[in-house]
Amino acid sequence: MNKKLILIGVMALAVVLKVRSQSACSPESRIFCFYYNWYGSLAINGANSHWAHPVMKSSPTDTASGFIPGGDNISSNFFPQLGAYSSSDPSVVAAHMKMLKKARIGVLALTWWDKADVGLESIPLIMDEAAKAGLKVCFHIEPFRGRNAQTTRQNIETIMETYGRHPAFYRVNAKPLFFVYDSYLTKADEWAELLQPDGKITMRNTPC
Repeated sequence: MNKKLILIGVMALAVVLKVRSQSACSPESRIFCFYYNWYGSLAINGANSHWAHPVMKSSPTDTASGFIPGGDNISSNFFPQLGAYSSSDPSVVAAHMKMLKKARIGVLALTWWDKADVGLESIPLIMDEAAKAGLKVCFHIEPFRGRNAQTTRQNIETIMETYGRHPAFYRVNAKPLFFVYDSYLTKADEWAELLQPDGKITMRNTPC
């Protein structure tokens, strides 16, 4: 009798530990990260992209100047474990998805700079690898040249037409989610025309 109880207890403990282990590695749909997909390398893209950057001034009186060239000296306080990688490198993207899943990050917000975006070519790969890892992808609309309420709508339509049916595309209650960087660059009354139900170019209740 005691042996049976011990066996049942061990089996129950094993089930609990398995559930906890699965839970610890399960991505959480309420945890987002901004994943910049615009990096290029000489080996993959023919040129290094976005690893170099001018030194930014912290205030008007800051005397800092210069340019960080990239390569083994990048514009970051930390150096990537995978090196100055390309966002179009399949092995790198797959490794990133594993890291994100391990951190329980459930949604990646990809940077979007209109059709001139240097990160466009990496999006299909990232979405495919995200789907394999059980992660989702949304988009972070940057202040691309000519961005206003109307062109933002056009870009959202492009994103929906191109990626909206991908299994990795993120939705909340069947609705897509977008981040808008520096939204204050467009006047509030212009945004209202896009976002209010009675706006002239409203996106409310449009098919998605």
